[in-house]
Amino acid sequence: FVTEDGGSGSPACWDALREVATENLDAELDYDVVVCGGTLGIFIALSLQNKGHKVCVLEGGELRGREQEWNISMNEMEELMELGVLTQQDIDEAVTTEFPGCRS
Repeated sequence: FVTEDGGSGSPACWDALREVATENLDAELDYDVVVCGGTLGIFIALSLQNKGHKVCVLEGGELRGREQEWNISMNEMEELMELGVLTQQDIDEAVTTEFPGCRS
């Protein structure tokens, strides 16, 4: 609910959303969480699903494997491994180039 000028949102839209959201408080939800797609969104969604949550992913296009290069630190990869999203073998197979820590 973003306004045309990029503002925070229309009060009328928020009121309408609250009204719809409170109409069926007893209704069973299809999902526990909705995640926007993209590479990191897919990782987050998988981690939540591995923890037992019902997850819906919103992706702009067809959801398919990622064959793209993207920056991620080894610490971030290890966190994904701790969450059960990746295995050490996944990391070993995926890492093709390593750069020394050069950010201050």
